Amino acid sequence: MRARLVACLALLLLVPRPGLAAEPKLPNLALESYRLPNGLKVALHRDATVPRVTVCVAYHVGSKNERAGRTGFAHFFEHMMFRGTQHVPNYDLPLHETGAQTNATTSEDMTIYFETVPSNYLERALYLEAERLAFLPFALNREKFDTEREVVKNERRQSLENVPYGLAEETLLAHVFPKGHPYSWSVIGSMKDLDAATLEDLKQFFAEFYHVGNATLCLAGDFDPAQAKAWIETYFGPLQPGPAPRKVEVPREPSRQEARRLEQFDDVQLPRVYWAWPTVADKHPDAPALDLLAKVLAGGDASRLHKALVLNKRLATEVSARSDTKEIAGLFVLDATADEGKSIAEIEPVLAEEIERLRREPPTAEEVTRAQAKFEKMVFGALTSPLNRAFTLAVGFAEYDDPAYYRRDFA
Repeated sequence: MRARLVACLALLLLVPRPGLAAEPKLPNLALESYRLPNGLKVALHRDATVPRVTVCVAYHVGSKNERAGRTGFAHFFEHMMFRGTQHVPNYDLPLHETGAQTNATTSEDMTIYFETVPSNYLERALYLEAERLAFLPFALNREKFDTEREVVKNERRQSLENVPYGLAEETLLAHVFPKGHPYSWSVIGSMKDLDAATLEDLKQFFAEFYHVGNATLCLAGDFDPAQAKAWIETYFGPLQPGPAPRKVEVPREPSRQEARRLEQFDDVQLPRVYWAWPTVADKHPDAPALDLLAKVLAGGDASRLHKALVLNKRLATEVSARSDTKEIAGLFVLDATADEGKSIAEIEPVLAEEIERLRREPPTAEEVTRAQAKFEKMVFGALTSPLNRAFTLAVGFAEYDDPAYYRRDFA
């Protein structure tokens, strides 16, 4: 069945009333942070519970740092960073033989590499991270480039093009944000841009963004801080910073007074509707309220949309809401998947009514407390393991110059 995917776009102006929930307890991680003279940010969090340590290196570069027509580079380079150097031809092998877990991830704002190793192999992990930062460009060649490009293209097919509703998010981004906006394309990039990419393009991308002046190193786990500092100085201290990355240009679009409606056909069994609004950046004071609003609308069985669409009217099999605030802008998305025999035309009036209801009936103290509890659980979940802690601290230090930025979510 080729069912419709519908998106409606508008400006979100509704937030929960503040001050209704009890003051939450703040997680307080033992933390030391400093900078090397070359600009490398370092955050250390010691937790000797398990004799393992996570090494996390965050580069302040993501898909927003790309240009229209040259998308997908940040994610592409994430793959290339595992291709080895002339000194270490197989990057993963020296780590995997210790029982390490390695991986990386790319977002709109950040690219992060991490490995969790037995504590007695911390020096090896630090050496390897510094090695690929210093020497990777010299080992890049056409064969490696072409091989990884095909891997990335196949990943795009598997994660976007060949899965139900896979292209909906990409369509939303292209129409919620104005043309040329750094968030108007997907992190993985388009097939056209991947095909057009050159090895020289990638080397230039590395030179601009992959240097100690644009990097943050975080250790979390069981390690000796004094010894770790000495190794960090030994391996990262001699590396030279590069020029400051170019400033991201954000095109402006006149305020939109009317919704924009799109229809996309895909091979899905049930139609799904998306309503999306451009919102605010992560540092904006309204960002936490938007997080809570998403929980009020679709955060579990007691949420407003779940009760209205799934339990009471039985029009949808599932509903969701999310506030995705990032470094320079945000996106708020509602979606509902129609039940068998039901239609989007039946769902949309209910969505509209629940949005209008927020004006008449702001979230109650009970709703806000419940939403806050769910949000707290999510944030605490991001701090439950050395890997999650390293990730959270590195992002806070890299993006906001504060490794304890996670505490803002509880302010």
